[in-house]
Amino acid sequence: MKLLISLLLGLIPSLIFTQTQKSLKEMLWERVQPCYSMFEDMDDDGVLDFDQIDDARNGYLQISGSWPTCGCSCSSTVGAYKNSKGDYTFLQSDQVICDWERKISSNRPIEDLLPEGFGIHSFTSVPVEDQLNGSAFFLDFE
Repeated sequence: MKLLISLLLGLIPSLIFTQTQKSLKEMLWERVQPCYSMFEDMDDDGVLDFDQIDDARNGYLQISGSWPTCGCSCSSTVGAYKNSKGDYTFLQSDQVICDWERKISSNRPIEDLLPEGFGIHSFTSVPVEDQLNGSAFFLDFE
């Protein structure tokens, strides 16, 4: 009886963890929600109008589309990369045209993902002032 109780107490936490663990597809869709939430059913067919490349099996999701009436649009692309421990690193690129917003993000600090010493000096042979009054460049990836 003690063995059965010990076995059950040992299995319950792992069963709860397994049931609450999200699939890769769910994690990818969760990351693109800010853009996805903007889309509407513009032709009243019961389906949101947007384009998508959903290759969640291979860790890739891209959505894009616009909404009425101002012609604003957004796109969100996210890739998932699994490490040897089975944990995912997500790299994401987002654009919202009407907000003039372009950004990249990750679930890990970006500086940990980029090569050591990476910066604006990596793109020019001419010295660049360290103190700029505005943006000098933005990073994007495909």
